[in-house]
Amino acid sequence: MSKFNVTPQMQQYGCIVDLLSRNGLLKEGYEFIMGMPVEPDAILWRSLLSATRIHGDVAMDEKVGKLLLRVHLEQSSLNGTSEDYVALCNIYASAGKWEGVETIREEMKVKGIENKFGCSSI
Repeated sequence: MSKFNVTPQMQQYGCIVDLLSRNGLLKEGYEFIMGMPVEPDAILWRSLLSATRIHGDVAMDEKVGKLLLRVHLEQSSLNGTSEDYVALCNIYASAGKWEGVETIREEMKVKGIENKFGCSSI
């Protein structure tokens, strides 16, 4: 991109991560995010997390989930939301790691983060 003097935006990085991860190239997607010259946002991590669940990579699920929670701590505007905590709880539960579920729920309780229940109407 430097050849054309174009600076990529977060959306372009997100497209690349999405393309890699949807095609099962989870490690490459992770390495791409880690090698970015800018700090990745929660959307990039969620994109990769979604793909790791689809492709059944529990180890990568856990790694990405923890990084996503770290982004929560760094970006104060995200504090108080439960979606990513619940996603990590679901990862632990599907892997049978009940201690991890308990740890995340306790962390949510300590931080005053409440689980928001979704609803839909048909």
